[in-house]
Amino acid sequence: MGKQRKKPSKRGYPVAVALSIYEKKELQATLWQIFSSRIQGAQNYNLGRKFQNSDEKQKYHFFETLVNIIRPEIRQGVKALILFHPRDLDISTPFLEHLQKHHQWLFRQGKHQITLQTFHRRIKTLADIKILQEMPEYASFFADLLLNEAESALDFFEDLMNNPHFSIYYTFEEAEPYLKDLRDPKSKSSPLEYIFLTSLFRETCRKKQHMNNFLQMAQNLGVHIKTFDSDTPMGARLSQFGGLVIFHKSTNNNIG
Repeated sequence: MGKQRKKPSKRGYPVAVALSIYEKKELQATLWQIFSSRIQGAQNYNLGRKFQNSDEKQKYHFFETLVNIIRPEIRQGVKALILFHPRDLDISTPFLEHLQKHHQWLFRQGKHQITLQTFHRRIKTLADIKILQEMPEYASFFADLLLNEAESALDFFEDLMNNPHFSIYYTFEEAEPYLKDLRDPKSKSSPLEYIFLTSLFRETCRKKQHMNNFLQMAQNLGVHIKTFDSDTPMGARLSQFGGLVIFHKSTNNNIG
């Protein structure tokens, strides 16, 4: 009898992206993807000379490198950025000032608005970050993050529901033709913009493979996808529609 393949563990939906910054001979950064069910990573980056030895121009390019590292995650709907760095390496304050000056799009209310949190810890391995998960302040931060994000998203969601420039679908089958059109470079179809769903919908969807294929295709095409815990205000609102709501931007302003 052949050896059975180990079933991969579920990673859940994306919750945050973390950057661990520390110094060896040079400045190093590690990117972690934090999902609801597990932490995934890591990608390592060599950022060059030590921070304290850098001039203002070098620090500017250093911060821009960090932005470029996290940009794909933020574009895909991750709302929280966590910085890990030792207390004696003061990165978070000047980095926040850089973001506020050069990247206001990260703070405007909407689909790319982020929450920034700093933990003064040296994180280098997956074991380090798993230990951090047991800390009360870390658990408290994530509980507050999920609740605040859901409350903020609810206002944005209601604006979309009342926006005449969007068509609204409640099944993947309804929206699928528009997603397929986007794969054709000659297509003039307007894009799908947002997909909101609950964690319960993802867990109990009967056509899970179809759902996963749809969401992966949508993600590859740049559609904004966000999952909410079912017991949050946003999750409760989505549950009124079956747990899934898809917004399609239309060129017709007279949508009912």
